[in-house]
Amino acid sequence: MALTDLAIKRALPGAKIIKLSDGGGLQLWITPDGAKRWRLAYRYEGAQKTFAIGVYPEVGLKDARDAREAARKTLAHGQDPSQVKKAARAAQTEAGRNSFAAIARELLEKKRRDRKAAATLRKFEWFMSFALPALGSRPIDEISAREVLVVLKDVEARGSRNRSQAQNGDRRCFPLRDRHRSRRERSDPGVARRAGNANSDTSRGDRCAKSVRGIAARDREL
Repeated sequence: MALTDLAIKRALPGAKIIKLSDGGGLQLWITPDGAKRWRLAYRYEGAQKTFAIGVYPEVGLKDARDAREAARKTLAHGQDPSQVKKAARAAQTEAGRNSFAAIARELLEKKRRDRKAAATLRKFEWFMSFALPALGSRPIDEISAREVLVVLKDVEARGSRNRSQAQNGDRRCFPLRDRHRSRRERSDPGVARRAGNANSDTSRGDRCAKSVRGIAARDREL
């Protein structure tokens, strides 16, 4: 018999784990401490397995059913839902280690270990105050020239008071428009019409994004 939200809310714990079935292998396990945890029972390559979905009420009945259907599709493609979940979690962890923010922290620590001048460290931190809000969560190998150029425009727009400091920044990674006007990394007729006769520097933006990734990779190996 399918579960309802009311039945779930009214379900009380016992001396042992109580398992309430919603059908299709989806179960709600109620432990003696009162916790209610979603589990999916399934078979893979002849072995009985259990897949943890989440804790109620953070994961509601509808979400649990959606997870059950997603697991069924995974099984239909010949994959083990538990292993797919572990692989996704590992990929997410790895992406976090390779995020722009993580790389920036490592580079800052390296500069400190190398006893860089205090002014150099302040300049790096100043520039990161612009870059991190926009790029911090992005994987370093997925950052595009377009994203970098958006940061540059923000630096120009907000950094007029500290323009001399900005112009002394690392031009390999974040060149400012002091000699050339920038354009988006891909040609867009609509943008071109709106921009009028604006000059362009697309290849410079592409090199900038590649430089961010390249410098980070080299410094992490040191």
